[in-house]
Amino acid sequence: MILYCSITAFLNAITSFVLGVSVLLRRTPGNPNVPFFFFALAVSGWSGAYFAWQLSSDQAAALLWVRVLSALAIFTLPTYYHFSVRLAGTSRNTLIVAGYAAAAVIAVLCATPLMCAGVAPLHGFPWWPRAGSLYWFYLLVFFSVMLAGWGEMYVAFRTAGHVRRNQLKFVLGGTVIGFVGGATNFPYWYEIPIPPVGNGLVALYVLGSAYSIIRFRLLEVNYVLTKLVAYTLVAIPLTVIYPTLFLALQRLFPVHRDAFAAELALSFVLALVSFAFLSKVKVRLDGVLDRTLLKPYVSGRDRLREFAFEIAGIKDEEDMFHRTVEVVSVALDAPATLFIRGELDTVYRKRASRGHDIQGHQPFELGDADPLIAAVRGDRRARVLEEVKRLHPEQVDAIEALRVARQTEVVVPVHADDAFYGVLCLGPRKRYRLYSDLEISTIEAITLQLGLHLRARQLERRANQTEKLISLGTLAAGLAHELRNPLVSIKTFAQLLEENPNDPEVQREFSATVHRDVGRIEGIVENVSAFATDRKVAFNWLRLEEVVRAASDIVRPSLVESGVRLDVALGSVPMVHGNHNQLTQVVLNLLNNAVQAFHGREGGLIRIELGHRDGATVKPVVEIAITDNGPGIDAEVLPRLFEPFTTTKNTGDRARKGGMGLGLAIVKRIVDGHNGLIRVESRKGQGTTFTVVLPCEGGEA
Repeated sequence: MILYCSITAFLNAITSFVLGVSVLLRRTPGNPNVPFFFFALAVSGWSGAYFAWQLSSDQAAALLWVRVLSALAIFTLPTYYHFSVRLAGTSRNTLIVAGYAAAAVIAVLCATPLMCAGVAPLHGFPWWPRAGSLYWFYLLVFFSVMLAGWGEMYVAFRTAGHVRRNQLKFVLGGTVIGFVGGATNFPYWYEIPIPPVGNGLVALYVLGSAYSIIRFRLLEVNYVLTKLVAYTLVAIPLTVIYPTLFLALQRLFPVHRDAFAAELALSFVLALVSFAFLSKVKVRLDGVLDRTLLKPYVSGRDRLREFAFEIAGIKDEEDMFHRTVEVVSVALDAPATLFIRGELDTVYRKRASRGHDIQGHQPFELGDADPLIAAVRGDRRARVLEEVKRLHPEQVDAIEALRVARQTEVVVPVHADDAFYGVLCLGPRKRYRLYSDLEISTIEAITLQLGLHLRARQLERRANQTEKLISLGTLAAGLAHELRNPLVSIKTFAQLLEENPNDPEVQREFSATVHRDVGRIEGIVENVSAFATDRKVAFNWLRLEEVVRAASDIVRPSLVESGVRLDVALGSVPMVHGNHNQLTQVVLNLLNNAVQAFHGREGGLIRIELGHRDGATVKPVVEIAITDNGPGIDAEVLPRLFEPFTTTKNTGDRARKGGMGLGLAIVKRIVDGHNGLIRVESRKGQGTTFTVVLPCEGGEA
């Protein structure tokens, strides 16, 4: 029993001091860190004096340490009550001061025989204290203040929300066990035969309370206890190894000096082995626990981490909102609602919800003044409403009413840089589980990704709008230029007709000119409409061989008329996802351009090739290359070739509708709509090659 009391006192002293300092370093406004630090310091001092008492070699030293530990033990009570009051959120300043004053008086009395009359052998202990005449007063104050602290936390426990109840339940249970364990030291003072078997439970004082402060959201009780039990079960057989080896050494080396040297050497070897293998044992054990008992905790966190990377690939905003809420809600087993404000909105609208809608707790929109928005908009960090209550005691009732009415425990901001887009509201989790810091950090990463994508898409929309305005200006300038020639012709002949109203020749020429130029204007309007209209068309998996054949059949009469030869090399390539009519128009426009390039020339040759590339690019692609041996394109025209009204043809040719410079602009728009690209290579007098690159499903067809 002496060895047990010595070891447990040493462990209690170390544990209390380390946890007390850890909590003090984690100090935040509104938390009971400081009173807890003094409480842990008092427990550590009492345990340290207890350890020194057990190791005392004479009566005088033992009596000194007993009086020191008695004085320190009495200070654990007012510090505990102070901590309990702060944790419960109540105000008991008078009682706190009275508790400290009473403890100070009793601490002074502990130095006199009134508290400890002396020490003497008892039940195997060489020096156990005897109660003085006023020791009953010591016990009365001890148990009164202890019960008062329990009462403060029990009242707070009954009125708290479920997360707070879980916290207070664990703290209250731990401190009850710890105090009861420490109280088993008192019976021997009156020679009552109840040994101090609960001395090892004293550390639960501090462990329970430290969990409340430093690990309110860092750990979950069930998660920690499961690992603690597993580690204990593994440690039990390991504890047998050391005494077994030392007993064997004592038998082998009966001389005390040799046995000590051998034990010292063996301890060194065992320490090296522990450093080498215990970490591996822990990793293996953690892996087994994560796949079995702790799977519900680990799987949800893993799913959140995976989704933080998946969100980048979601293109549709509405789909992104619903997927975010669904994944977060399922992974955390809690209701979730997402409020987002658009660029032109004045309120944050509900965009997706799971769990909250069933009970009808969340409204359809929130304003800037809403408490949930105000809670996170300033510093852009997630807020647990229970913690907000502690930080702002004056708002306890308002926050509690909000938490209950909205069924919201955590509010996470959706933002990017200086832009704030909304909030993700999380409700109470099932089975009274807490939100850990790791989970909330992961959710913050997800909402940050969400905010970055909203920011990127807003910038993209603005860039597209700017691009459209630029294109509109270019289109308007080109359109004015193209319409000017036919309108000037019509105006000129209209004036001639006024001057010569009865001249049949003027009338015939006027009629022919109007007919011809109106047709040209009609062609201009059709091409401009085709370029300007951004139609959404159905996409299907298709084969480009069929697209090339269809375009070749359409252009064949023009080839015969111009005397141009067409060479088609159709290999087996993978299917692409696109629209058959639009891709046919792309190939047809490129073929028509190639045919028109041979106007007035002989020996024309156009070659179409299909190719497939897999591995050389990020995605597998199919290429359509259309090559001609025509006159080529001027180097100064190439950079602007796909802009509207850029052309190498004579735009004043009234005999044809072509030559306006919109064909390649239309081709570029269609290819962009298929997530592809088009490039051109040309040298003056040596021909031109247009290459259309489209993503495909991969592999050979």
